[in-house]
Amino acid sequence: MVSLIELKFIVEYIKKRTLNKRISKIYIDKDNFIFKINGNMLFVMLPTTISITQARFKIPFKLTNMATFLRKRLTGQIINEIELVNSDRIVRISTGKYLIYIELFSKGNLILCNKENKILIAKRYEERKGRSIKKNNKYLPPVNIKPIDFSNSSEVYNVLATHIKKTDSFEKALTIMGINPEVVKFHNNEKYTIVENNQISDENIKTIAEIIARLWNSEPSDKYVEKIITESNKKILNIIASSTASSEKIKKLSRIISEQKKKISESEDDIEKINSKIDFILNNYETIERILRMVKHNPDGIKNIENELNWKVKIKYPNVKIEIEKKD
Repeated sequence: MVSLIELKFIVEYIKKRTLNKRISKIYIDKDNFIFKINGNMLFVMLPTTISITQARFKIPFKLTNMATFLRKRLTGQIINEIELVNSDRIVRISTGKYLIYIELFSKGNLILCNKENKILIAKRYEERKGRSIKKNNKYLPPVNIKPIDFSNSSEVYNVLATHIKKTDSFEKALTIMGINPEVVKFHNNEKYTIVENNQISDENIKTIAEIIARLWNSEPSDKYVEKIITESNKKILNIIASSTASSEKIKKLSRIISEQKKKISESEDDIEKINSKIDFILNNYETIERILRMVKHNPDGIKNIENELNWKVKIKYPNVKIEIEKKD
């Protein structure tokens, strides 16, 4: 999953490209959501990440109930704000009439609320962590997790020190806090050696806490954000390409199945016709025998049978073929 600092950087990156822009299309494929926003494609891949691209590609699309619901309400809506909620892995997208919550933890979730924060629809309805994700309930983020104020180096220090005592490792402690150690490494090459060498001391813990607070408060490096966006997009596009290929295979198999069903149906019709003819022959065996005897020796007698039974008998030469059908 995307780490908190990375998510903060990504959200700022997306915000610059989508603020005051209009949502024009929404696509859903399983846990993948795609919002088309003025030439940009905003990806949400639950529970892993959120990203954006201008790449053109074929989008797999299934008209699910949720897709229809979101399209009806969000198409044409203008994005007013994109932000993190409670310094947690929750992204909130605000439009004129709606709030979209994207939860990038546990199994992930995408929840649409009205401006009063009442839930209209969710990818997953559940009751856990002291909250209830149900229609008409007020949306609440997890309440039993106290968010870390990453802008405060003293608070980061306390949390980091606690986790280091349990793990005896900077990298494990940072990971538990939801911070990718690579983020710190990328922005602080010289000082990060203390994490790489695992030199745990009170001074080093303070240094790392200060680095994290500074990163949280600073404008993200364009180079780094583009790096994580590119990596995210590669993963997402691979999943979409795979899903599109699967969709094409399903369409092809559906066509084959449809053709097979048609042939089976035609075969069943043929069998029914044959069975009907067999039943007719068995029920009228003696009469048909009389007709066969009369073909050569008494053709005029056949007319009597026709009148008697209201049949029409056709005789085709040179091969004797008798077609019997009821007169209208």
